[in-house]
Amino acid sequence: MYEKSNIQEQILKNGEQKIREKEEKIKMINLELKERQRQLNVVRKLVPQVPKLAEQVKNLHNKKESEIKNVNHLSGLLENPEKHPRRINLLGEDPDQDALTAKIQVLEERLNNKKEALLEKELVYEEVSNLAEKLRT
Repeated sequence: MYEKSNIQEQILKNGEQKIREKEEKIKMINLELKERQRQLNVVRKLVPQVPKLAEQVKNLHNKKESEIKNVNHLSGLLENPEKHPRRINLLGEDPDQDALTAKIQVLEERLNNKKEALLEKELVYEEVSNLAEKLRT
């Protein structure tokens, strides 16, 4: 009798355990159902805006295409200066290396001559200053 009672109690406990598990599962499913219903309501609210958003996407795509064309055009102008509208042809020729070397030598000689003239003038100035100073004293 005790054995049968223990077995029935065990079966009852297992049954209650399974019922609790099923109730927990039902709660989880109800929560998921509520979440899905909330998501469905959000989507239903957004459905009327879909054509507007599609039109906006189309406009943005067109703007992007026009900007890409503009960038390609400007890049082409930068890569090929012959096509640039503000291009100015400069007249003249670039001298060769020998001509530049000769010109540098001439300019260095002129600079040295100017330095010498400056030193001479500074010496004359110092002499005049010294003489003026002697006259004053």
